[in-house]
Amino acid sequence: MKVIIASTNNTKIESTRRSFEQAFPNETIDFEGVVVDSGVKDQPIGDDETITGAKNRVMDAQQRMPGADYYVGIESGAAHTQNGTEIFSWAAIRNAHNLEGVGRSGSFLIPEAVAKHIADGKDLTEAVRLEYGLADIGKTTGLVGILTNGIIDRIEYERTAVVFALISFIHAK
Repeated sequence: MKVIIASTNNTKIESTRRSFEQAFPNETIDFEGVVVDSGVKDQPIGDDETITGAKNRVMDAQQRMPGADYYVGIESGAAHTQNGTEIFSWAAIRNAHNLEGVGRSGSFLIPEAVAKHIADGKDLTEAVRLEYGLADIGKTTGLVGILTNGIIDRIEYERTAVVFALISFIHAK
């Protein structure tokens, strides 16, 4: 089985690998990341823009790397709610027969100081760099890892979105 991940970010590749290996334990699976365009802002706001980014990633990956069994796109978004600013991820998956699945991670509230940077137009990675002095947080533990003291890292956090998107394929019949 060949799975193309619409990103070269190791956390997205690893969350996809873990999800597929658990969903299809009897398969030999080859994973490959590819640079794609999400077609949305660097920091999507709201579910609609975020899911659009995940689906656009899948479509771009499918055009760049035709012939794979599955294509996976993961997009992280933010939403301003009555409780504060929440962060979440959407995953979109399409197989070679164009069957699609989507899934959303849980969400968590971020500190107001980070949320202010997002409201000013910064993406989460830049907001965390400005507030905490940490670079490339999206390629490591993620803000979720910082805020949970490592109880949940970005790989595990995004894995839930991928698993939920896989439901359409696990139960395709």
